[in-house]
Amino acid sequence: MTILTRRSFVAGAATVGLAQPLLARQSRGETIVNPLVRQRADAQIALQADGFYTFTASVPEYDRVILRRAKTIAGLATAPETVLWHRPASGKMAGHIWAPEIHQIDGRWYVYVAAGNGGDVFHIRTYVLQCDGKDPVTGKWSVLGQLETPWDTFTLDSTTFVHRGTRYLCWAQQEPGIETNSNLYLAPLATPTTLGAKPTRRYCLGMLTARDDADLMDPAAWTKSPEPVFKTAPERRIYGPGHNSFTVDGRGRDVLVYHARDYDKITGDPLYDPNRHTRVQGFRYRADGTPDFGMPAANGPLSI
Repeated sequence: MTILTRRSFVAGAATVGLAQPLLARQSRGETIVNPLVRQRADAQIALQADGFYTFTASVPEYDRVILRRAKTIAGLATAPETVLWHRPASGKMAGHIWAPEIHQIDGRWYVYVAAGNGGDVFHIRTYVLQCDGKDPVTGKWSVLGQLETPWDTFTLDSTTFVHRGTRYLCWAQQEPGIETNSNLYLAPLATPTTLGAKPTRRYCLGMLTARDDADLMDPAAWTKSPEPVFKTAPERRIYGPGHNSFTVDGRGRDVLVYHARDYDKITGDPLYDPNRHTRVQGFRYRADGTPDFGMPAANGPLSI
């Protein structure tokens, strides 16, 4: 499972600022007038395999999941609106209903939707609805279950897609111990309600880089390595390397200082596990001047 930034959008969209409502011409020549659908937020529009566009969104009452279908995007503005599912009077999913998305998975229709509890409308979790028929408008919808994530915390804005034959789920969630409103996560799906991977929580080193002539107070001067630059090496029994610093050896060569454990499984609170040991090792520099830390060295004598 991977942590991303807040919410993803399909690339290729362009925006134009106009004083009057935007009139856009699609390739088929239809005219779209914005706002396309009033009083509908968190909208999802998708071109489905049957050639129809589907539209679903949050409604102001936050009490139901709706669907429109049309042959064109412009047609969604006046298409009939069907209520696929209405929240119960009490209990789970009786609170706010937010941000539904409809997807066809292995020939069956599903809706991912965030729902609060009757006693706490902001106790938001993601649930999956399923349709018993091939037509999402005429089929009967029911609750398949709650999305199973590693934590029972605020969860919403789920979407799913297929990449190179694997179906993934992307969703936002508050993770215990991380002081943010929510993070964005990505994992393969095993079933519509279960993830196909466990979260990766390995201490590792990232790297921010700036040119030697850069203004270090300018955020744009910094770039972040897209992957960890120093991470767990189970084949060497070194786990969670992190919190590094640098020094030099007797010959003036740079040395990496860090801590790590020499076992994987921790009993109890990791904060109070005492066996994060200080370690050192040498490293080299690439031709472009960036450091190459290699792999953590195994326990035992080390020549630096």
